[in-house]
Amino acid sequence: DRRVARLNVTLAVAPIATILWIVPPKPVQEADAIAHIRILGTTASAPCSYAVSAFHDVEVLASVKGSPEARTVLAQEGAGVCVDTDGKRYEGTEEPYRAGDEYIVFLRRGETSFGRLAGPSLTFAVAGGRVGTRGFAGLPADVTVATFLDTLKKLR
Repeated sequence: DRRVARLNVTLAVAPIATILWIVPPKPVQEADAIAHIRILGTTASAPCSYAVSAFHDVEVLASVKGSPEARTVLAQEGAGVCVDTDGKRYEGTEEPYRAGDEYIVFLRRGETSFGRLAGPSLTFAVAGGRVGTRGFAGLPADVTVATFLDTLKKLR
């Protein structure tokens, strides 16, 4: 006695909200640009694409590699909120950057914006003219922006 059953399956694909970042072996060489940026503003939510992302308008304060425009857009993958075509909201696991925040960030060029090369792993917060290096390139944990940028230039 054989019975035939019919099974209807619908595959629903959601955008990536949690991202495991891998630092490339030669990040300075692999970055399209490396820049000291200031966040000017953020798009609160966007349509979903491959990953939940916050999009920031940024001012480039200094560039160590590449030549990003003086004002450009930075996609912070894994942060913010996106809404799919059915109206479902997805939230990233990172807090979006805030207006006024400054970072030195390794960038990769996308079609309409820059993204972070290796996400937060190669994004360094700047506060009061000092950079939290997390020991990058053998530097002390806290150095001046000028020292950090000079070190990056030497690594090119």
